[in-house]
Amino acid sequence: SPVGTVSTSKFPPTLASVTFPAPPTLPKIIVTKDDIKNNVAAYETLLSAAAALRTALAAVAQAENQFGTALETCAKCRGASESEDGLSGAAGLQYLAANHHKILSESFTKGFEQPVQAEVDTYAKLTKEHEDKFQKETISRTNQLRKTEKQHVKLGKKKQRNLALYRSALMDLTAQVDGLEKLKYEYFKYSLDITQDISAKILKQATGIVRAEVEIFEGIARKGWTGEGLDDILSNSTDPFAVEE
Repeated sequence: SPVGTVSTSKFPPTLASVTFPAPPTLPKIIVTKDDIKNNVAAYETLLSAAAALRTALAAVAQAENQFGTALETCAKCRGASESEDGLSGAAGLQYLAANHHKILSESFTKGFEQPVQAEVDTYAKLTKEHEDKFQKETISRTNQLRKTEKQHVKLGKKKQRNLALYRSALMDLTAQVDGLEKLKYEYFKYSLDITQDISAKILKQATGIVRAEVEIFEGIARKGWTGEGLDDILSNSTDPFAVEE
């Protein structure tokens, strides 16, 4: 008997019969538009807190200076006698603390607030531009995909199909779908990368503040060491943090 043939019009090629590369895997951490909005709000809150702390430190420095001046005035009171040196020593510590807190307050402006504000402004600007570009490109590609789908449906309804033309349309359709997947992957990858970048930069500025705080408070603490001028005051004082019986 003659060898049978299969009509391509009866069994057209399908998606299952064509092999396509797998779309790129999305990042493990997805940073969405809402996440970016929340991030910017968090960074703005951080800047507001930094400004509040800077103002408070400046106020503390002024108050310590005034307290030191008052102690020094008391040390010069007639009849202070043996208390004069102790009161002067206590005043000196207040002046030192006031100077250190003033330095720390001033370090917030150029050492934290200004550079972080610049990074937040850049982050907000770049993510907004990236979001707008992504949305515009997504709409354009989706519209084109719909047109291609309609053309593919028309080809599928024809009684006599051109296998090469049908396969080409199928490949084009799949390529457009893959393009949309790649576009989405690039969008989320960029969002994650730029968020990680600004987080690292904020951390760098925060470490500078932490280092300044440690150095400054250690400088104040060193006044309590033996031979630093507060020996008599500390030896005659009680521990204010001791647990009362």
